[in-house]
Amino acid sequence: MIADRLLEELEGLWKQLAARQPEGVVRAAAMTLVVLADMEEDPEKAASEIARIMRQHPNRSIVVRLRGGDARVEGHVLAECWRPFDGHEQICSERVELHTPGVDGLAPVLVALAAPDLPVVVWSRSPATLDPAERIAPAIGSSRLIVNSDEFMKPDFHRLRRCATRVADLAWTAISPERDRVAEAFDDSAVRADLESIDAVVVSHSGATVPASAIYSAAWVRNAIGRAVAVRFEGGAAPAIELRAGSQVVARAERGSPDRSEAALLNEELSIQGRDAQFEAALHGAAELAGAPL
Repeated sequence: MIADRLLEELEGLWKQLAARQPEGVVRAAAMTLVVLADMEEDPEKAASEIARIMRQHPNRSIVVRLRGGDARVEGHVLAECWRPFDGHEQICSERVELHTPGVDGLAPVLVALAAPDLPVVVWSRSPATLDPAERIAPAIGSSRLIVNSDEFMKPDFHRLRRCATRVADLAWTAISPERDRVAEAFDDSAVRADLESIDAVVVSHSGATVPASAIYSAAWVRNAIGRAVAVRFEGGAAPAIELRAGSQVVARAERGSPDRSEAALLNEELSIQGRDAQFEAALHGAAELAGAPL
């Protein structure tokens, strides 16, 4: 079985690392991160993102590259190592690379390769890998399926709500600085006094299509207001959120967050322990808004 061979290679890899590092090597893992990527993605980009994640959230990464065809599953192992500031020992985490035509029959391999007694998280890196990720996540006992709906031409919030595995969406994570700014606007005493008169939320965005992050913003603001006020999206404009009472703008906050890599977003998401009640409410609201004309 390929899993047995790869586990033997991992043990051999650690022996080699220990022999080359007389000051010691620390084997670090707090979870297993199963990463689904398609063959068209630049492998160096994925490797770079995973290496950055490991420093904040050490893990055994299993990168599954879906290549199509009927070829057998192939794989190899690597180690990502770094030395903390003023540290003597190197810290290393493991990465297993699998090339496979699909996920049928792959669950036993992933279960065998997962770090023992640690949580498993599945990360779908593109729209093309969402379907196999949905199928494999419950089969391997994953506690979370991470997606990025901003990568989709038309995000399917209803599908995410129906997923058998608890979902996290980096499109939601990306707007956390934005949510902080809007929360500050709500803290203004004048805005709080006018909350009952607010009858519309206007979310502007720069592109031609409404991104998932803008829909999440609208759903979150409407949840904060506490009632189903009207929502309107305006494209081709500077990203912002406005709370309106008739023609009057009660409050305005700039949208948009600093450009952050997927590794930074994933590090933030992985720091959340347990369920994210605000996200779940926003996902429900986003599904309702997506069901209406945008």
